[in-house]
Amino acid sequence: MREPRGGLSVGPWGWPDEDPVPSRVWRSVRVVYFVTALRTVVVVAYIEV
Repeated sequence: MREPRGGLSVGPWGWPDEDPVPSRVWRSVRVVYFVTALRTVVVVAYIEV
């Protein structure tokens, strides 16, 4: 069994480390998703008040 590259043998979605999609792409996607969700929460909280 070979040593996992970067200390992680599986990606955040359970995909292998050799996935063709660069990890930085998924990182940016997660950031955009997080910011969008945060903005939605802020808007909903503002409307509730």
